[in-house]
Amino acid sequence: MSSTRGNQEQNNQIKHYRLAELLVEQTISALYLAHDEKTNEPVFLVTLQPDAIKSSELSDRFQRRAETLSQIEHEAILPMLEFGMDGKRPYAVLPYREGMFLQQHLEKPAQSPAADAPKSDVVASLKLVRQIAAALALAHPTGLIHHDLRPENIYLDQSGQPLLLDLVVPPTPPIISQAERAPVTELDYQSPEQQAGKALSGRSNIFS
Repeated sequence: MSSTRGNQEQNNQIKHYRLAELLVEQTISALYLAHDEKTNEPVFLVTLQPDAIKSSELSDRFQRRAETLSQIEHEAILPMLEFGMDGKRPYAVLPYREGMFLQQHLEKPAQSPAADAPKSDVVASLKLVRQIAAALALAHPTGLIHHDLRPENIYLDQSGQPLLLDLVVPPTPPIISQAERAPVTELDYQSPEQQAGKALSGRSNIFS
């Protein structure tokens, strides 16, 4: 029992950050709401999944992207508080902001209808796209292409500012081959080249 409890504690702890809540889980990465036990403050923590850290190349690319991101300043890219390795597991820590993911915002029940609601929705959407595009315009020349740009991965703080929390995660070819891929039944934000397992570029993010 003590061994099992120790393993659970180890899985829920990276350095002095206690993993409090899993926010987004993907094939190779995970985004957590974590608790900084030194400052007693909540933070966002991005890391690779246990299977992904078996690839030293992925871990190295994660670290290089974190170092690059730490030098980029934009309102849609949170400053890097810390990044490093916990054993063989890379991690990156970002300051926490209250809010929700864009997908959650889109699923919220509509407010009482107003005559100018469609117009205001279009204006808000265009503003959101412009803010995200401006952040990517800074990131792309450094070689940072977002690996999965979709509403589930775009965070909105309480002011409505979009935040890209997972730019540190390196893109990888899809696990499922095109022949095995299930028919798309809803809007898919992945570009055709990403679905085909080809290299990504800035144009891939424009498609998304």
